[in-house]
Amino acid sequence: MDELLFYLLEFVEDLRKEKQAVGIHRAKQKGVKLGRPSKLTLNKVLKAINLKRYNTSEQVANRFGVGRSTLLRHIAKYNSSNNTGKTKKAG
Repeated sequence: MDELLFYLLEFVEDLRKEKQAVGIHRAKQKGVKLGRPSKLTLNKVLKAINLKRYNTSEQVANRFGVGRSTLLRHIAKYNSSNNTGKTKKAG
């Protein structure tokens, strides 16, 4: 009897996983962005870049309520997507 219950529970769990996978696949096809929302919007990143000229990364991060690494990651992502990163001149 216990084995039958175990196999039934396992079957139900497998069904749930399959339904969840199908739901995620459909959501991705519709363009739904999954996961936790970003703490820094584009406007906040732009403000942070300006504030960083006169403050340390830690001070700017504290102002926006994020960690320093999060702030720097968002700034780097913005710079790489807009090709506005600092480049060294030859010579």
